[in-house]
Amino acid sequence: MATKNPKLSRFPKYDTNPFINVPVSSIKLGKKTTTINYNLVPKNKSRSDIGMASITNQVNDYDKTPFIKFYEKGLLSLSKLSKSALQIVSQINNLLQYNQIHIYIVAQDIMEKCGCETDKPYYDGLADLVDKEFLARSKSPNVYFINPEMFFKGNRVDTFLKED
Repeated sequence: MATKNPKLSRFPKYDTNPFINVPVSSIKLGKKTTTINYNLVPKNKSRSDIGMASITNQVNDYDKTPFIKFYEKGLLSLSKLSKSALQIVSQINNLLQYNQIHIYIVAQDIMEKCGCETDKPYYDGLADLVDKEFLARSKSPNVYFINPEMFFKGNRVDTFLKED
């Protein structure tokens, strides 16, 4: 799907995040057992008042996919991004909240932080991020969906696999 010098306006807009169904199959689910010990120490240390111990094992699901802010697919794709796209994704990463699947981008703020003197490098960078599937356009102005196969801040298991 990647093209040279894509125009942001040629990409579709979505009501919901189009990447959500993709990562569920790619999440490598693991189980983590945490052992919790409770020791009850008696106030009276006589033989008839022996303390009791309780051991509880708690099993939690976790995402075993390699993660360093960027998952493998996203990390390998970083080298293919333009300079302006790299600057924008760096700023987006700083703005993302834990388990956030979309982001509202204030163009002027990003342009200022990236040192863009005109809006052309900003929009070219955004188009590159959409083209390389780091982001998807939303039908809401300035809102972009995050592709959690590329990068994600949070716990994908809790966000995508657990039901409330």
